[in-house]
Amino acid sequence: MSDTPSVTDLTTREWNAARKKPVEIEYAGPFTDPTIVETIEGDFEVDDEYIDKHGGFVIIRGIEDELYPCALDIFRDTYETLDEDEGED
Repeated sequence: MSDTPSVTDLTTREWNAARKKPVEIEYAGPFTDPTIVETIEGDFEVDDEYIDKHGGFVIIRGIEDELYPCALDIFRDTYETLDEDEGED
């Protein structure tokens, strides 16, 4: 028996709809300098290409205190900030 997992064919799968629950998160940023963010999945390198593509990034602390980077354009499209100031480098 192989330990290699099989690849799931998502082209024929039925997709369901869901809505993200409203949950408050904490974030730091925005940042515009390359860095490495230690996440639960491993280190994530935020490089110049990523920053140029997304206009920067923020670091989010999730509901279980996990940290992960989020592209600034995606963050602004997805989240509504609760503070008057969005933060600074």
